[in-house]
Amino acid sequence: MPRQGLGQRGETAAASFLQRRGLHILARNYRWREGEIDIIAAEDPFRICGQAGTIRFIEVKTRSSDRYGTPGAAVTFGKQARIRRTALKWLQEQEHPVFGNLCFDVIEVCVLDGRARLRWLKDCFF
Repeated sequence: MPRQGLGQRGETAAASFLQRRGLHILARNYRWREGEIDIIAAEDPFRICGQAGTIRFIEVKTRSSDRYGTPGAAVTFGKQARIRRTALKWLQEQEHPVFGNLCFDVIEVCVLDGRARLRWLKDCFF
């Protein structure tokens, strides 16, 4: 499978995975000149007393083998910095930017034998 097709399949699997766990997808493939965020999702968007829930900025890394290490290992410090800057830009663009916690996650997707296996690494960088 071509790399781009594999990546899209991984992102689609990750979005479905998050929705099954009750998260609301706010954006997919948000792009800005400094970078891209694969998925932006809200967890517990309206908690008790109207407090905002957690916004998760999620990088999805998909691989068809572990020959070169885990998918998450490809999220370098430079990539993390670009994601942080892009997240700040996304927050600035929101009309009502009232959010609780901001978290940066990675979802590793390994596609082996035609099946996607996912691992969610929560709060793995700041």
